[in-house]
Amino acid sequence: MWGTPAAAWDGQPLVLSDAERAYIKELGTLRVTALDGAAPLCYTDHKGQPQGIAWKVIDRVAELTGLSIERFMCDGIDQLLEGDYDIVAAMSPNYSLEGMELTRPYLSTRTILFLNNSLRSDALADKTFAAVRGGSLPEGISLENTIFYDTRAESMDAVNRGEADYGYGNAFSVYYYSLQRDYKNILTIPLPMEGRAYSIGLIRQDPMLLSILNKAIDAISEEDMQHLVLSAIVYAERAPSLSSILDAYGSVIAVGLLIVLAGLTLSIVTHMHMNKRLRTMNRRLAMQNNRHEHLAALSGEYLYEYFLSSENLELSEPCARLLEAPGATEALKSMLRHIGDDGHTSTLMLPLMGDQTGVFRSIHSFVYDEDGRASSIIGKLLDISAETAEKKKLIIESQTDGLTRLYNATTAQELMTQAIRQRPYHQTDALVLMDCDNFKVVNDTYGHLAGNQLLENLAECLRKIFGDDTIIGRMGGDEFAVYIKNAPSAADVESQCNRLHECVLPEAGEIPTAVSIGVVLVRDTASYETLFTLADDALYQAKRDGKNRTVIHDQRYRN
Repeated sequence: MWGTPAAAWDGQPLVLSDAERAYIKELGTLRVTALDGAAPLCYTDHKGQPQGIAWKVIDRVAELTGLSIERFMCDGIDQLLEGDYDIVAAMSPNYSLEGMELTRPYLSTRTILFLNNSLRSDALADKTFAAVRGGSLPEGISLENTIFYDTRAESMDAVNRGEADYGYGNAFSVYYYSLQRDYKNILTIPLPMEGRAYSIGLIRQDPMLLSILNKAIDAISEEDMQHLVLSAIVYAERAPSLSSILDAYGSVIAVGLLIVLAGLTLSIVTHMHMNKRLRTMNRRLAMQNNRHEHLAALSGEYLYEYFLSSENLELSEPCARLLEAPGATEALKSMLRHIGDDGHTSTLMLPLMGDQTGVFRSIHSFVYDEDGRASSIIGKLLDISAETAEKKKLIIESQTDGLTRLYNATTAQELMTQAIRQRPYHQTDALVLMDCDNFKVVNDTYGHLAGNQLLENLAECLRKIFGDDTIIGRMGGDEFAVYIKNAPSAADVESQCNRLHECVLPEAGEIPTAVSIGVVLVRDTASYETLFTLADDALYQAKRDGKNRTVIHDQRYRN
């Protein structure tokens, strides 16, 4: 999967030692560089500013640690080697320089084969390999069949021209340049070979700085990393806005209007010229949209953009298919209307086709206009239904008894204690305690498997008679407890207990089964421990009276 940490983590608190904090205070400004031409990992935007995922990570590291940084971009490996830099924002092991130390990876991606479409992917043995200068050659590729280029973009341009035959690259950059430059002569094929991991590279060995950077990377959660990747890609991929079009072409439009007033012929010429420019713009917009769709398909996720003023929701094709069920789009809109700009993730349930429901995590970011106002929210949905179901299953397993699937003793006590504390003053509840008569004899005579079957049958009878809304737990061995909320009367509780006696009685020839039951009615304020003791006393009274019977402890009711 693209855009994820090399090893997924939940983020760890950043704890720096006194020595590390003192080091940062005395360090001064770090000179950070990256190789240009590797968008969206690292590149120079149209304003000449360093951008990309790697720079987003560097900024987050600086924010977490207090490190001061200065950004530089290098056109090639030679310029990087000649410059006086401290760290490199994005460095993979196969491009690591001599003596360079690498932090733990913060990002991983698949390796992609790109080749001229006149070739077959299984016939590249003697073909020319396009490599980026500074990296080690992949296994099986000879130096004499290699041409080196300064950037990934240049190497792909060469393959598209036929100057070189093929090359390898990370999925981010290969797909980005394939879409941006609309290569007509390049095929891209994901490879089963090991993916590429990206770290921060220290040009000179510095154990203290390495430790600080590793701690900062560990402190970036998986969700935060997803947000950094998304915001970097959207910045790189964002289509021109109406205001930017007007800024760029406003003067041309004005001149066109004047020419229309001056004469029809010149107006037609200008109109044709404008149409050409608009067609070019439309092609660019279509390419941008195609880029988003390709990235959505590559990620296996669902991308969206919500415009705050119009409340319009634009969806990638996979996201539109996901939200086909009635109410799904409105559920996403409702969540987006109420999110604040202080968080980047939300969890929501969405109706799906086939009367199903999915659980999704939304990772989103605000987009601001030139005046600093939030204009839209871009984001993606991650399907965490399986993860949520697994967590729910684990919680249920931790709360239930493995044999009977009733609440275990710890959970039953917690739930009963809570119910006792929350009981309305005028409401009567009941705590029912029971165990199997002569259970040891059953185990000794018929075996433990028969004893287990007896307990499972008793649990099924408890569920059938007392219902799912009642707290029912196995307290240990053959002892069970039931807490009945809002018991109609003592006689009604006794009637339910008598039905239980009838339910567990065996048919002819089966294992002899019977239960003794003790009940305490909860009318006044009392602790769980006190009520359990009273029910236990009533249970042993039933044992002393001959077993297979019910005894209710209540001053207002005697049976």
